[in-house]
Amino acid sequence: MTEPPDRPGHTRWLAYAREDLDHAESTLDADDPIYRWVCVAAHQAAEKAFKAALIRDQIEFPRIHDLERLQQLLPAESALRDVDV
Repeated sequence: MTEPPDRPGHTRWLAYAREDLDHAESTLDADDPIYRWVCVAAHQAAEKAFKAALIRDQIEFPRIHDLERLQQLLPAESALRDVDV
């Protein structure tokens, strides 16, 4: 994906999350989907969406892939806190 240099970080991460989700959906729609790769792409989409929200709220986060830990870093009022991971 090509992006303008002035695009905010959280918007960029959200676009990456959308691409990963699109990839998961297209893989799932294949004639013989490899479910393991669907899960990998879906996990990546969720991770990047959480990180986009953290960046937007200017919350630093460790370089991890743990969805539950990332979710716990979000503010209590965040709608993403209610998402089952």
